[in-house]
Amino acid sequence: MVWLYSDYARWCCLCDDGVVKVTTLDAHIGRRIAEVRDLRGISQEDFGNQVRELVGAGWSRQVVWQVEKGKKPVSASDLVAVAHVLSCTVADITSTTVAVSLGGGTVPRTDAIVGGEEAMPEAEGMARFRDAADALADVRHAWERYAHLIDVARRRVAEVPAVERQVRRYGEKALQEAVRQMRDSFGFRPPEGFDAEAAAKANPTPAMLAAMDATEAYPVPDNGWQQRLKSGRVRSRR
Repeated sequence: MVWLYSDYARWCCLCDDGVVKVTTLDAHIGRRIAEVRDLRGISQEDFGNQVRELVGAGWSRQVVWQVEKGKKPVSASDLVAVAHVLSCTVADITSTTVAVSLGGGTVPRTDAIVGGEEAMPEAEGMARFRDAADALADVRHAWERYAHLIDVARRRVAEVPAVERQVRRYGEKALQEAVRQMRDSFGFRPPEGFDAEAAAKANPTPAMLAAMDATEAYPVPDNGWQQRLKSGRVRSRR
């Protein structure tokens, strides 16, 4: 088995008979890349360009096609780049719940291996805790920024009728978009009696909430963790 390099396909693993070695795991990875790329709304060409910027070579549109069809394996470094471009994790791409071949033998499934929850629960637990702490810090900073900006917006809405009209139109368009998404989520056959507008209003999008908050139709309350800290009602679950 040898490794060959070309700008066309980057590193390719060739068996002794000269055939590129791909496995059912490679095919699964290719399908998952295609699914997530479609979900993100990224074309094969744009996707390849973004990956190439990170890895330095390869990833033409033809290579993207080969990868997604399971005809070309992806290296570890390229997998990291792919996950970054698709805003997902490597586990999202490589995890399976069915047996896959690795070239010589098979493994029953890869989800526990790539997810790490069963292999190293202590490492996985601390990693997720740190991620959660970072996420909460992001929430706090985002909320403080929102609170400041919406306060200014409320004052301008109250003072300038033209601003109020613009904000209300913005909210109406946001509602229309939410209704469209609600209907599209059911395809061509929504449930009988389904009221998309009522459902959208019951599950407002951030754009709808911001418009209602600015016009004081529905003031968005402080986030829950901040309220509990202010009131001193932080209690253990144990």
